[in-house]
Amino acid sequence: MQELIDAFRDGQKASASQASPTLEERRAAFAPGERLHPVPDDVVVREVTAGGVPAHWLAAPGADAGRVLLFLHGGGYELGSLRSDGELAARLGRASGMRVLFPEYRLAPEHPFPAAIDDVLAAWRWLRTDQDLSARSIAVAGDSAGGGLTVALLVATRDAGDALPAAAVLMSPTVDLTSSGASMTERADQDPISTPAMLRQFASDYLAGADIRRLWRRRCSPHCPGSRRCLCR
Repeated sequence: MQELIDAFRDGQKASASQASPTLEERRAAFAPGERLHPVPDDVVVREVTAGGVPAHWLAAPGADAGRVLLFLHGGGYELGSLRSDGELAARLGRASGMRVLFPEYRLAPEHPFPAAIDDVLAAWRWLRTDQDLSARSIAVAGDSAGGGLTVALLVATRDAGDALPAAAVLMSPTVDLTSSGASMTERADQDPISTPAMLRQFASDYLAGADIRRLWRRRCSPHCPGSRRCLCR
């Protein structure tokens, strides 16, 4: 990991004098950790439309068709696709013995909040209704922004009074779009990739002016004013 971090820092120095790439160029080149890993040849990939959302089924040999992992990719809500994250999704599916549904949710800044979570919810409902899967046969996993979307899916499902998935896996999730945590400054030097400036820009592009604090206050239960467990605090 240290070799990867050092290589990334060297790349940053080398490109400091170059023109900033366009969004299209960043999307085309995006690979978590700067390394692209293709989906293994023995994993069957099939395109599908999940509740109106473009998606892919990934099935490693022996995957249980009755159990599904809903995988939500990272990329700051504006990068990422099957190309960049398909191998990770396939690896998790293989390890768990589950089929994987990989939705290509809409990306910011063209499609700001709540487009991404709307697409994730649509894919979730499609699994529950069109695919007739019980919530207990579905797990959800996401990295970075996908981890934040996983939390948003859990909260929305809970607030709607619906059954929750059997499990959720959060990998370095983006759960504080205000960037208010102490680690944003105390540990900034330890992470050359997810810098505070970059995270704030991603959040700004995704929210497009939406006040995240006000959105949470609206979700607060009237029976929980000021409680430490209240989600708006």
